[in-house]
Amino acid sequence: PDTARFIYEGILEERPNYAPAVAGLGHVALVKGDLDEAESLLLEAYDLMPNDGFLEVLAEVYAMQGDDRAADRTLDRVHEGLEDARGMGEIVDMEEADFLLDRGQELERSLRMAKEQVERRPGHMHANETYAWALHHNGRSAEGIPYIERAMRLNTGDAMVHWRAAQIYQGAGNMSEAQRHARIALDGNLGVESPTAARDAQAMLGASV
Repeated sequence: PDTARFIYEGILEERPNYAPAVAGLGHVALVKGDLDEAESLLLEAYDLMPNDGFLEVLAEVYAMQGDDRAADRTLDRVHEGLEDARGMGEIVDMEEADFLLDRGQELERSLRMAKEQVERRPGHMHANETYAWALHHNGRSAEGIPYIERAMRLNTGDAMVHWRAAQIYQGAGNMSEAQRHARIALDGNLGVESPTAARDAQAMLGASV
């Protein structure tokens, strides 16, 4: 985080008010636990350049602050962005399914969208991940295992994929594999991508949070 902050500050010296760098500093503040600073910087970045990615990190800040209502309101704005993209003719079924599943919403519709995407692109890693995640959220975790394994076949080290695998294996009743993937996710810096997910992964491992 300190190195990242140094780089972002250097960028801002050359390009003042460059929104991605401001948001990057906000993300650094989140990872370091300075939630008020993270919120301020991410709001500043969004004012400079509206971007749904900034909102997703901001929602994480609110979740860490325990302000679930603010997190939900922020995620509602992200969903509106997906709907706007669909209205402009973009195919966002996989992205929307992912988004809705993470919120525990429209689970059957998300499963249908994810199934269509994996049938259309059976070798696509993200499509397999999303379908596995959808099966898990619809009470079919064991069926999701081959798909999440396919999503991890190239061993990219994606921490969130391993965290999802941990939850899918837990849902299927295989706690040893669940904990193995939770550890891989944490070792892969899950806390950088999502401090709330890292907190839950630590809980799965029985560690203090």
